[in-house]
Amino acid sequence: MSPPPPAGAVRLLCLDGGGVKGISSLMILDAIMKRVRQIEGEPEDVRQHFPFKYFDLAGGTSTGGLAAVMLFRLKLSTPNTMEHYDNMSKRIFSPSLGPLNLHHFGRPGYWLGNGVLKLKALLLPARFSAKPLERAINDVAGIDTKLKRDPDSPKMLMCSTLADKGETILFRSYDPPRDAEPVTSGVNVGDFADVTILEAARATSAAPTYLPEMIIKGHRFWDGGLLNNNPIDQVWDARYDLAPTTTQTPVVSCVVSIGTGWSESKPSSSVFFKRFLNTISQAVSFATNTEAKHRDFERNIRRMNERLPPSEQTKYFRFNAPTGTEIFNLDDWQRMYRLKELTRKYLEQPDTRVKISECAQVLARKRTAIHSNNGASNGIVGRP
Repeated sequence: MSPPPPAGAVRLLCLDGGGVKGISSLMILDAIMKRVRQIEGEPEDVRQHFPFKYFDLAGGTSTGGLAAVMLFRLKLSTPNTMEHYDNMSKRIFSPSLGPLNLHHFGRPGYWLGNGVLKLKALLLPARFSAKPLERAINDVAGIDTKLKRDPDSPKMLMCSTLADKGETILFRSYDPPRDAEPVTSGVNVGDFADVTILEAARATSAAPTYLPEMIIKGHRFWDGGLLNNNPIDQVWDARYDLAPTTTQTPVVSCVVSIGTGWSESKPSSSVFFKRFLNTISQAVSFATNTEAKHRDFERNIRRMNERLPPSEQTKYFRFNAPTGTEIFNLDDWQRMYRLKELTRKYLEQPDTRVKISECAQVLARKRTAIHSNNGASNGIVGRP
């Protein structure tokens, strides 16, 4: 059995992007929280599933960014966040003609609505209006609510892409460190210190062809998923944000990364043209391939751990529900029920249950250490 991490070691949570598929991430996170409470001997109460009590920093992209806001900045429970998420998905991704929601008209409305979306994709920059998303965010967060809070609040960040420069910009709920300035000339982290939750949420979720770009302080933003659909690298680098006044690297006890579901690649067609299109499609998909980033990060963590004493090693947990050959589009809210079924099946698998228990043990161990110190944290531990 490995020795426990030192008091003050930090825990990081990373949430992938994926549109409506983010419901799968939330279900997995809720299962982890449930297991944590069981280990702690607490009575089962879904209203008490609060991830912000167990992680020092959370980061997400697009749908993962919206989840991070609700779970950490607004301090919602996982069940409450899932309720809001279901409602948001339907409101944001329902096709409409004027005030009419076409999906309210049964099967004919479903096919007509999908046809309208395809037509908009050809003729307009975005097939969905940003208004439903903005109303949904304001309903949850309140109008003009700032993203940044006091320094002692739970810390979270969202990834977005600076459209003109192709650089990642992080919107933080806390003051950014001075050494975290963007490389792009003319852009400073201070420019976005007073952004609202609405502005940051729009910026992280502005997926090209789906939702309009977001303009903040004259800068154009696209969906963070273009560069960081799996934002694990950004979350890992942001561990330095937790110790901005020290030259030491913070010790990270665990990293929990949760995907939005992954499907198996379909076999290539024997027809040359179809095979060519399949190759192009596969090449484009690499830009948002969350599992590829996971594999790279897993390798890097393993190499790092081999060079550290056991007490300073980082445990890395990756959860992502397989969907077989079923493919779910980021706007396919009417098939969320099916993704939920597949996620439940994944959570019931013996290997998944074992991994969730291992993850929960690490999180519960940390919480016990905090409470044993009369509620006072020992501060961030670093290594030279």
